[in-house]
Amino acid sequence: MIILDKTMLRYQIALSLIKGLGTKGTRLFLQHIHNLEEAFTHPESIRTTLPQLSNRIYHQFLDTAVLGEADRILCLCENEEITPHCILDEEHYPSRLSECPDAPIILYSKGTFEAWDERHGLSVVGTRGATSYGKSVTSALIGSLSEQVSGLVIVSGLAYGIDIQAHRSALELGLPTVAVLAHGLDTIYPAVHRREAIAMLEHGAWVSEYAPGVRARPSNFLARNRIIAGLTEATLVVEAGQHSGSLSTARLALEYNREVFAVPGRVNDSMSVGCHQLIEGDRAHLLSSAEGLIAEMGWGGERQVSFQPNFTAPSAPKAVSYSHPVLRALDEGGALTLDELARLLGRTIAAMSDELFELEMEGLIQAQPGGTYRLS
Repeated sequence: MIILDKTMLRYQIALSLIKGLGTKGTRLFLQHIHNLEEAFTHPESIRTTLPQLSNRIYHQFLDTAVLGEADRILCLCENEEITPHCILDEEHYPSRLSECPDAPIILYSKGTFEAWDERHGLSVVGTRGATSYGKSVTSALIGSLSEQVSGLVIVSGLAYGIDIQAHRSALELGLPTVAVLAHGLDTIYPAVHRREAIAMLEHGAWVSEYAPGVRARPSNFLARNRIIAGLTEATLVVEAGQHSGSLSTARLALEYNREVFAVPGRVNDSMSVGCHQLIEGDRAHLLSSAEGLIAEMGWGGERQVSFQPNFTAPSAPKAVSYSHPVLRALDEGGALTLDELARLLGRTIAAMSDELFELEMEGLIQAQPGGTYRLS
C-alpha cells in the first residue's frame, strides 16, 4: 500500500494543471524551482528564479482556483481509489517512464499492480480492425512468452482489436496487464470492455496522465501512446495499417531507445502494411517466434516453446474482421452519417465523433462528401 504525502501531491498536481508549460516545460521548471509549496504560496519567488517566465503562466500561480482544482482532484482520487504518482517520487513513479523526456508529471493509477521495475514489460499494440490472424498470433505469442519468461507484464490501450486481445490473453493466463487510458480513471472507454477492465484491477492496473473527470478526446489517444511505449522495455506491433496509430507508438519507443518488434503478414494484406514498413525500414525486428523476442531482449527462456497460431489462412485476404461495431454497421448499412451511427449504436454524438476519428486515423473508414462515412 502506497502512503501518500498529500501536501506535496497537492502542489504537484497543481503544477500539472498550469496551462502553457507543457510536459517538457514543467520538467524544466522543476529543475529551477525546488519548493513547489513556496511557488504557489509566494509566487513572487518564481519571478526571481525564472524572470523569463511568461505573464500568462506566472499569473496562474497567483490564481487560488488552481489549488482548489488540485484539492478537488485529490478528493476524487480518494473516493475512486486512484493513486497519483509524481515524477519527483522516484520510489513509486515507474522508472522506465521517468527516463522519457516527455513523461507526464503526474501519472494516475488504479488497481493492484505496483511492481513497475520488477517485471519485464512488453507493450502490445496494433489495429482496431484486427483480423482472425492478428488475434490468433497475439494470443499464441503471449501464451508462449508466459511459459518462458518469468515476471512478464503486458501493457496496451484497451482499444478494440489487438489491444483488447492482448489484455484478454494476459488475463486468461494469469499475467498482470496494464491498460493505458486516454481519459480519467473514473470511467472506462470503450464501455464494452468494462468486464476486462474490472478484471485488470485484480491482476494489473489502469493508468493515465489525465485526472479523474477528464473525458476522452481524439488528441488524448495519440498522446497516451508515449506512455504505452515508455512504460516497457519493448513494443510489439501486431497488424497495423499504413496510418495506424500503433505506428506512432513504435516511433516513440524507438525515440526512447526501446526495442520494437513487428509481426509480418501477407504481402497483399492492408492490415500488415505498417508492420512491413517497420521491418523494411529496419525500425523493427521481424518477429516469427517468442524465442526471437526473448533472445533479443536477453530475458532468458526456461523452456523452448515456439508459438504456433491455431489459424488457417483464408483463400482470399480480408482487410478487417468487422468485430468493431462501427465497422459492422457500415458493412451492413453502407454509408452512414455521424447522427445515424450514434443513434444506431446508442452513442452520444461526442463519443461517436471520437470513435470515428480513431477509425479514420487507422485508415479503416473514410469521411465522404455530405457528412457520411464508409469502409475504406
